[in-house]
Amino acid sequence: NVLARTREFGIRSALGASRTTVLTLVLRDGLATTGIGLGAGIVLAAVLMRFAASLLVGATAHDPASYVAAVVTIGIVALAACAVPARAATKVEPVEALPLE
Repeated sequence: NVLARTREFGIRSALGASRTTVLTLVLRDGLATTGIGLGAGIVLAAVLMRFAASLLVGATAHDPASYVAAVVTIGIVALAACAVPARAATKVEPVEALPLE
C-alpha cells in the first residue's frame, strides 16, 4: 500500500507535510485495518467457542485473559508490521515521487 501511494506522499511532502504527519497517516491506515480485523475476529471467536467449548482444558469458552492476550499480541505484531513501511514513507522525497514530464 505504501509503494502504491509513493506519489501521494511526495505531493504531501511538497505541500509542506512533515515526516511525522506522513508517519501518522500510514500507521493510522494500517492499524485501522488491524482494528477492524480484531473486532471481527473477537466476535467470530466468541460465536465459534460455543462449539469448541468441550475441547478446552483449563479454560472457559469466554476466558477474558485469552482474548486480551490475543488482542495485545496481534496489536504488537501489527504495529511492528506497519512501522517498517511507515518509516520508508517518511523518507520519500518530493522530487523522487513526482514525474518530470
